[in-house]
Amino acid sequence: MESKEYYEQLNESRREELRAQISEADLIYIDSCSLMDAYMPLLAENLIPILESQKKKLTVIENVLGELKHLMRPTNDPKKLSREIYAYLGLYCLRAFTNKDEARGYSILDYQYVPDEIKGGHADAAFEAVLSMKSITNRIIVITQDKKLTEAVLRLNESGATTRKPIKVYRISHEEAPGFLVSRKKAKLDFRVAAQKKPQPQQNVRRVVPQQRPQQSLPQAPAVRTQKGQTQQVTSDQLKTADAVNYVKDTSLHVPSGYKAISRIQLPEITAAYLPETVTTLMPQAFIDCSKLMRIALPKSLVSIEESAFQRCVSLHSVTIPQNVKRIDSAAFKDCSALSSITLCNGLRELGSSVFANCISLSSITIPAGVAHIETMAFKGCRALSSVNLSEGLETIAALAFSNCVSLTSITIPDSVREIARTAFAACPSLVICCNNGTYAHKFALECGLKFKLLS
Repeated sequence: MESKEYYEQLNESRREELRAQISEADLIYIDSCSLMDAYMPLLAENLIPILESQKKKLTVIENVLGELKHLMRPTNDPKKLSREIYAYLGLYCLRAFTNKDEARGYSILDYQYVPDEIKGGHADAAFEAVLSMKSITNRIIVITQDKKLTEAVLRLNESGATTRKPIKVYRISHEEAPGFLVSRKKAKLDFRVAAQKKPQPQQNVRRVVPQQRPQQSLPQAPAVRTQKGQTQQVTSDQLKTADAVNYVKDTSLHVPSGYKAISRIQLPEITAAYLPETVTTLMPQAFIDCSKLMRIALPKSLVSIEESAFQRCVSLHSVTIPQNVKRIDSAAFKDCSALSSITLCNGLRELGSSVFANCISLSSITIPAGVAHIETMAFKGCRALSSVNLSEGLETIAALAFSNCVSLTSITIPDSVREIARTAFAACPSLVICCNNGTYAHKFALECGLKFKLLS
């Protein structure tokens, strides 16, 4: 059982990440689903002091209040009663943001009115209208539990409706970090994958089920089996723990062909994992806390490594990311203390926040040209990191991205970088910024009083 001090340190680390998330926003919106969420009081407790210290506000649009008031109407319908209760919870949380207004002398809660033509309508439509205003050039965060609203906001990013940085979407975490925010930027891709899969199960059932039925009465072999036998055993797109135990042999996990996604595998005793060429997605927390895992064979078919997929795999030494991977999500390799080598593929486009945080054995990293943003705390606490190669095409380096990288003595910032958070290189005592004269990196080094070396 973990000590009280452990959880205090863990929550402080999460609060630090929340502070970094809020520091990167000019406007912070929240929807009715989040206000009515059971973990909203916890988020309010963590968020209020951060908003106070950074002099920022939580913004609620008019239609969100309308939805809460509508749901608060008394009802005898048991199905609607829980909604009424959670609507009152949402209003209670809003009041928590205004309780100290008189003492602090200003408000950390703001209300935004909407055009008459969408007043009184569904809040999601109002959100889309407000956020699609072409005059908006602010850095925006949207907190929502709603997948449809998430998809709509991310669609705005792709359409170019926002003229500065893309809108960032977060949800309130329930399991991994209750009462804190986790990224929802992968939601649209999830919908696309789901939409592509819909017709496929029917086709697969027609072909595979007749072969599977006579085998149901036979004892299931634990693996490793022939390719044909492996395909016949697969009855779901996602591999879960209940099935995975059948594929473990001598502490090695041999996943048979046919699975497309690996969900959370609660097998802390495995030392190696071999995935087939049918797997495209490692879902959130796929191998989290597999503390003995030393080797992982990632297939060429892999496209996405989702949040916390390998978090706290403290025996994992090296990883090579296959060429088709486009996204490595938040905290995917966080706290992998033995990870000394990671090879990123040229096709990579996104690295999430805290993706390699506290990988204390990692000594070098090369960021591919396709990655435009290094997110919050991406390499925070990588104390052995001494070599960082950034490619032309990189645009932003977020707050605390390389904080506490005490072995980092120099870093060359490409000319394409147009934004660096002031805390991006916090607690890097020996760092020298190498850059060209007149570039954004040069101006950044001068403004922050950092050592720098001009290359031209």
